[in-house]
Amino acid sequence: MNLPLFFSARFWVTLADQFLLFVVPLVVYQVTQSVAWSSLAFAIETIPRVAYTPFSGIVADFYSPLKTVRAMMLTRMLLCFAAIGFNFIFVDEATLYILIILASLTGLAAAQSFISYEVLLPLVFKNIAFAKIQSWNQSVDKAAIILGPLLAAFLVEYSQWQYAIIAAGIIYFIGQVCFSMAVRSYQCEYQSDESKKHKN
Repeated sequence: MNLPLFFSARFWVTLADQFLLFVVPLVVYQVTQSVAWSSLAFAIETIPRVAYTPFSGIVADFYSPLKTVRAMMLTRMLLCFAAIGFNFIFVDEATLYILIILASLTGLAAAQSFISYEVLLPLVFKNIAFAKIQSWNQSVDKAAIILGPLLAAFLVEYSQWQYAIIAAGIIYFIGQVCFSMAVRSYQCEYQSDESKKHKN
């Protein structure tokens, strides 16, 4: 597995997750001028993510973590662009509901993606100490957790909220490209190792 590409994918996807986690309550407050609605949006965004986590482990046991991570990246990217599409159709009338639904669904996908990533780590980095892999993983996550809200605040302050959601979709896409390239290199390495075993 290509380490830089793999952890680049992790960084971009976590960045987009944290970006949305921060931007949705912020935009809800801008739209409603209500702290209560903003808090509710954050709760609706967070509760499904936390409540689904135990079930995400079951899914990770039954389905390929590689395919699951890819699917969750694609799902979140499409949800961002779908939110923009629905906002274009319904204009400002449904903005609040669109954002809350986007937040809850991306939260569920983020929970599944996180657990599938954790399952994937020891499988693809068998020759590297797991403590070292987790250390790199945590460093990438912490950097994304810090930068995500900063980027979200900047975009919401200086542009319309729709551009912030589009930016999140683009960030997910970048993460998906990095992950696909990392997986391709891993599959090539795996096939090469298998062919050597058969020759021996």
